[in-house]
Amino acid sequence: MLRSAEIFATLSGAMATKPAKKNLIRAYREANHLSQQEVADKLGVSRQLVGFLESGERSFTMDLALRMEAKLGILREDVFPEFFRRTAA
Repeated sequence: MLRSAEIFATLSGAMATKPAKKNLIRAYREANHLSQQEVADKLGVSRQLVGFLESGERSFTMDLALRMEAKLGILREDVFPEFFRRTAA
């Protein structure tokens, strides 16, 4: 299963940088050849919610960001960079 950094590295063209927040799940899903239903099952949410998140019709919650990190390997820093900024050591 590909993790956040690997997903972004596999994207081409304009998407080679980190995708917009709403496209994180879509990028993960496409990189791992999964359906919306399969991602929904992994996260314990409905397929409709995955579709709404991908289209930007619904917003991510912190609970969902933590589930995405635990179940999909999408880092919470990628979902909410404004709250999880890494500082240089």
